[in-house]
This record gives sequence, C-alpha cells and structure tokens, in this order.
Amino acid sequence: SNELASIAGDAVAGTLNTFAPDPRKNPAAKEVVEKFRAAGFEPEAYTLYSYAAVQIISQAIAKAGSADDAQKVAEIIKSGGPWKTAIGEIGYDSKGDITRPDY
Repeated sequence: SNELASIAGDAVAGTLNTFAPDPRKNPAAKEVVEKFRAAGFEPEAYTLYSYAAVQIISQAIAKAGSADDAQKVAEIIKSGGPWKTAIGEIGYDSKGDITRPDY
C-alpha cells in the first residue's frame, strides 16, 4: 500500500514488492470501490480481498441458517461456491485453495 513509504521512510528505497492485479480495476469491484471512495477511504492493498472474504462468510452463514456452528459454516465455505463477491466469483478446490488464477 502507499503506507509502506510513510512507515519505512528512506529504508524503502530499492525494495520490490509484488502483488496480484489491483482488485480496484476489476469491473466487478466498481460499485464497492465507489462506495469506499465516497466515504473518503481508498480501498488499497488487501481491503477488497478482506471485503470479499466477509462476503463469503456472510453467504455461508445465510446458507447454514445461523453463525452458531462455526464448523458447519466452514464446511459450507469449503464445499460451496463459487461465491459472489465484490472482486468476482471465488471458489475453492478440494484442498481449500482458491481456484482463481489472480488470487
């Protein structure tokens, strides 16, 4: 994020960071990005990935009928999908890894 330079100062010179494609540029994220910006917040770094994770959890809780049984919610996440999120659909393979190539 842009905070790296403000935190690390001159120590950041010469560093190289890698990151998946900017999720703010994903057409599926347009509405959520606009809402964040309207609230005065730039959704950089992991913001949209975190938002998508909460969306998946919310959908799994709805499918489970409640959040009382965390194990049931986890199993639904692992077996369900693809999940609709602000960054597009996300699914999981049998090992629990995300199947999207950009994540």
